Amino acid sequence: MGISFIIPTYNERANIEFCIQRVRDFSNSSKIEIEIIVVDSGSSDGTSEYLKENESENSDVILVFQKTRLGMGVALKEAYKKVTQEIVCHYECDCPFDLDLVCNAYQLLNDKKCDFVLGHRIGERDSLLRKAYTLGYRVFIYLMFGVSFKSINFSFKVFKNEILKNIDLKSKAWFIDAELVIETNKKYKIEEIDISYTKRENDQSTVVLMDVFHIMKEAFDYKFKR
Repeated sequence: MGISFIIPTYNERANIEFCIQRVRDFSNSSKIEIEIIVVDSGSSDGTSEYLKENESENSDVILVFQKTRLGMGVALKEAYKKVTQEIVCHYECDCPFDLDLVCNAYQLLNDKKCDFVLGHRIGERDSLLRKAYTLGYRVFIYLMFGVSFKSINFSFKVFKNEILKNIDLKSKAWFIDAELVIETNKKYKIEEIDISYTKRENDQSTVVLMDVFHIMKEAFDYKFKR
């Protein structure tokens, strides 16, 4: 089984080159066939230009360009349309986990012990406020949808491609993570494993406080309008 790595970018010029190479190195060391799908959401820091200028050298990378930042949900759904491998792996440009851990998830899926591997982020947190957000969101998702996992929004998600063909994702923004887990949990088996977090070295996260309000709005829309 091969893996489709989905890398969403927004102003990640400092990280994108290294990130792509890390995925290639993983493939070489693990001997697992991969494809790399990069979705750039209208970056203004040179990320888009770098990807276009080096397209010939990155012939193994599938590029999707959006004119503006439309939301993480929109970006991921665009990437899902390009997936051809049996397994999908989300991987962000800040390289938030050791890719060797993907082999553990790959084995669980290959052994048919589950259909979706969700990473529970352990290790250093950016701040107490971030801890509070994470705990609060976990409680919120449980109370709203009855789904109890420890790290809904952590990027480590490795799952069978067939799941995407049997669920209907609506989210346009950051609620896409929760929606993917909630919808998958209705029909498939999810295994949660501990994943050590690797702190971002270059630049800062593009997630802002306003995104929290957007998540809440999409959650209520999902709950009461779907």
